[in-house]
Amino acid sequence: DIVHDLGTPLTVIRGYLQSFKKGALELTPERLNVLDNELGLIDNLVEDVRTLSLADSGRLVLERTPTSAGKLLESVRQTFEQRATEHAVVLDVCVAENLAPLELDVERMRRVLGNLVSNALRHTPAGGRVCLRAECKGSETLFEVSDTGRGASEETLNRLFERFYRADESRSDGAGSGLGLAIAKSLVELHGGHISATSTLGQGLRVRITVPKS
Repeated sequence: DIVHDLGTPLTVIRGYLQSFKKGALELTPERLNVLDNELGLIDNLVEDVRTLSLADSGRLVLERTPTSAGKLLESVRQTFEQRATEHAVVLDVCVAENLAPLELDVERMRRVLGNLVSNALRHTPAGGRVCLRAECKGSETLFEVSDTGRGASEETLNRLFERFYRADESRSDGAGSGLGLAIAKSLVELHGGHISATSTLGQGLRVRITVPKS
């Protein structure tokens, strides 16, 4: 799977470079942007594989700091606010009152939630809604990202967090590595938490994350 995902951008880059060397193509800013984008795909894949490798070997260290669920979700909302507006999708945040502070690796949890929101926006049509929610659930804090998109089949739900799994309706990450949700699962579990998804076709997808309060 990794070789396949590396092969495509490398083939594109090699093809352009050979054409430049032969003089068959002129080196233009637009074509340089293509090469830069392809290199970005390779960088993303390498970083994704590195993250999973560290997690699998137990060498990925979390830098936990006190944070509030509200601030965390609001920062994610601000990151994707412009994209939601461009897609004519409402992006909401709903946080229960008096939630206890959490000890989280903020940047890594932002990556998890950002991946979920990015996927939700990608699969939600104009006029739809994506909601970020946090509430108390016993000894845990529940985070939820839900959308009003097309949803996912039972088969996709069963394999949603598998590495490199792809389906037409899957919520794989935008870089195309098929590792985004697998990484999200690993990062949540490193926090001592759990991630799961439910869906009804035609009514959207709901992803829930639970993490211990302390």
